[in-house]
Amino acid sequence: MKRMLKVVAVAMMLMLPGTIMAQKKVVKEVKKIVKSDNFDVNTYHKAQGMIRAAMTNDETKGDPETWLVAAKVELGLYGILQVRKMMNDDNSGVKESGQALLDAYDYMTQALKLDTIRMVDKAGNPLIDSKTGKQAIKTKYSEEIKGMLKAHATDYGVAASELILAEDYTMAYRLFDIGCDQYSSARDFDVLAEMRYFQMYAAMMMKSPDGLSVLNVWEKMLDNGEYDLAIAVCDRLITTTPNSADLYLLKGNTILNKVQNIVMDNPNSTTAELVPQLRPLLEKALSVFEAGAAIEPENTWIQQNIKNVNSMLEQTGSNK
Repeated sequence: MKRMLKVVAVAMMLMLPGTIMAQKKVVKEVKKIVKSDNFDVNTYHKAQGMIRAAMTNDETKGDPETWLVAAKVELGLYGILQVRKMMNDDNSGVKESGQALLDAYDYMTQALKLDTIRMVDKAGNPLIDSKTGKQAIKTKYSEEIKGMLKAHATDYGVAASELILAEDYTMAYRLFDIGCDQYSSARDFDVLAEMRYFQMYAAMMMKSPDGLSVLNVWEKMLDNGEYDLAIAVCDRLITTTPNSADLYLLKGNTILNKVQNIVMDNPNSTTAELVPQLRPLLEKALSVFEAGAAIEPENTWIQQNIKNVNSMLEQTGSNK
């Protein structure tokens, strides 16, 4: 019995290296596919299956290159489906294209996590980067991955727009969010305004019972300090849905958040000193809330905000 157990153990030890090498070989084979000029959808479907085996294997799933190669497979598949769409006027791959981009993003995110190795000395203490003053980080693929994300930012917006037409609002919502993260409102205001508008539209069409999807987009813009962007998006939504009191509430609250941000950014300034900046914004917020109240007079949130803004205007010496 002992001899049998020993034989089995030896056999398992002999099999393990072969399994490891097999999975590493798979990653290399898939790399060749994505580097080739192969435009066959079936080849990329096969590559998906091959790389996914490596993504679950204990030896290769911890390697950032495995996930990077997996992302390249999905991006390659997306490209092929787009070419097929343009050449054959074939819209059947719209959802598969969107899913490919979503998977590519998830794989790139995982690759970035695995590629970020925090450096320590022999005693295990953090090594500090003299330039940043933070713990030194060793990476191999991160710059390439970040470049891939930037390069495909437009694709995420295009795919999301196509999915809105296909009425897959949930996937469109997430694709817009990923695409927007690659842009800066300082440089790409118009592009971001367009994408955030359609993301908000997708959120509204998702019809989540608590409306959180819409609020999440709005809060993300505010968290990024993109107050003017959020106001522009609200304006466009109001243009297309003029009878929604909630949109006026959202716009008015955006203006109030901008007011609050100005106050917080100037802790040493008096109210009188800030009046020239604050008063026009408060008056604008009041007119927005009043427009919302005209649509929905019983809206308690809007009525409360009207009282609050009037109180603030009194403090700045300009009460309507």
